[in-house]
Amino acid sequence: MPASTPSRPIRRRSVGRVLLVVLVVALGAVAAPSGAAVAAPTAPGSQTFRNPNTYLIPDLVTVSSPITSTLTGTVPSVVRAAVNIQHTYIGDLRVQLVAPDGVVFTLHNRTGGAANDLIATYTVNASGRPAGGTWILRIRDMAPLDVGYLRAWSITFP
Repeated sequence: MPASTPSRPIRRRSVGRVLLVVLVVALGAVAAPSGAAVAAPTAPGSQTFRNPNTYLIPDLVTVSSPITSTLTGTVPSVVRAAVNIQHTYIGDLRVQLVAPDGVVFTLHNRTGGAANDLIATYTVNASGRPAGGTWILRIRDMAPLDVGYLRAWSITFP
């Protein structure tokens, strides 16, 4: 990394004798090397896809986290989007789910004030949207002072 690139440690974890330090370029959204989006079966007849990567959510920046669904056809009814966001002021956040065809569903829009962390599952009427393709969770921190992390998210199809 060039010496002129500002960075700072954002997380340290001791693993046995090894100390891992994740660096983030200032105001950049970087996924921690924790794995790719994965599919895992849930209830009979449903399919869940997960993105377990951690993303920094800096002030006044939009972060996008993709999940690629391998399903075919269209969504017959609703999808469930589960989010795990660590943030010290959830009233700063707008969280949206973007379907593969570009349709945007707002899940959270600057509510909750000074409450900490947004760990929730949202039910979205995505009937008729393409089931396969890249679904994006888009998070915008719309105010200064408090930053956070997207810890993981998933989408479940019926």
